[in-house]
Amino acid sequence: MSDTPKYRLVYFDVRALGEPIRWIFAYSGTPFVDDRIPWDYPTWFSTRKPDFSSTVGQIPILYEEGKRELCQSHVISRYLAKKFGLVADNDWDEAKVDEVISLVHDLFITWRTTLFERDPERKKQMKLIVDQKFKLYYAKLSSILEEEKGDFILGNKVTHADFWLANFISIWDEPMAGDRPIMPEGWPEPCEDDIFIARTKEYPLLNKHKEAVTSLEKIQEWISKRHQTIA
Repeated sequence: MSDTPKYRLVYFDVRALGEPIRWIFAYSGTPFVDDRIPWDYPTWFSTRKPDFSSTVGQIPILYEEGKRELCQSHVISRYLAKKFGLVADNDWDEAKVDEVISLVHDLFITWRTTLFERDPERKKQMKLIVDQKFKLYYAKLSSILEEEKGDFILGNKVTHADFWLANFISIWDEPMAGDRPIMPEGWPEPCEDDIFIARTKEYPLLNKHKEAVTSLEKIQEWISKRHQTIA
């Protein structure tokens, strides 16, 4: 019998969209191969991205023994969460789980767009829009937490949506520390002003939620040993 784990996750050597999935494996105690692609955009675009044509050049990708590859971060997350008991107990609560993941993903896409904008003036204008969007979305996410009266999105039940929210709040709320990406020639390197949102002091329920999730024993263990990157 092979000792090779049943699952392999391929993503950049960075948190972002891969980390909630890694937390699912960590929390459930499920062995997996954490296959990390160097955070090197020139190499990615020139040589690695074509290798993933079966997933339209997109990562993360989940490989499971006996099945074809699966792409799209939220799809992988939902699939694994169902397997490992990190979903809601009814359709309405599951819709709320999906709502939080979609809100967080929306924010991520908006935030990421500003990181890769090369025109300084346009970037300045974009960041004004991003700032307003974060205020709006943080208020909505806070209201969801307030509604449940517990540590997690569904009160006392941990779901994969908690991993999405806590992971990205951690990225946006912590000053830059760790390895940075290798950017294409002519592209600006991310700076703390790009990445560091630091708004949870205005939304204490988001900070409380982040602390509750990252204090879970198995998540805490994972965080203590992972490779440190700025995002």
